[in-house]
Amino acid sequence: MSKQDVGSAVEQVGSEISGAEQALEQQQTADGQKVGIDMEEAARIAGERSERAERAALAAYYRKQGLTEEEVTQAIEAFKTDKAARLEAEKNDLSALQKRVEDYEKQ
Repeated sequence: MSKQDVGSAVEQVGSEISGAEQALEQQQTADGQKVGIDMEEAARIAGERSERAERAALAAYYRKQGLTEEEVTQAIEAFKTDKAARLEAEKNDLSALQKRVEDYEKQ
């Protein structure tokens, strides 16, 4: 998958999220007050949609590379594992940096 394909997939997800946000804003009662919205539910729905879009983009890329469906599934799992490891490393790096800043400020 080219950078353009990934960019298109990300752009599509962004526009879908924007559309969902607009739909939420339009949900108003007759007197103009906003309807109560469960933000946790909205975040869950957006997250699920984002995951599906990511999987679809990755699957399309791996299929273009000639992988079988089983190999696509394995490649996606490997991607997710690598992504989780990178996020954890970034989180640890950030925590270490925050600790260094706090230690510096105590001086």
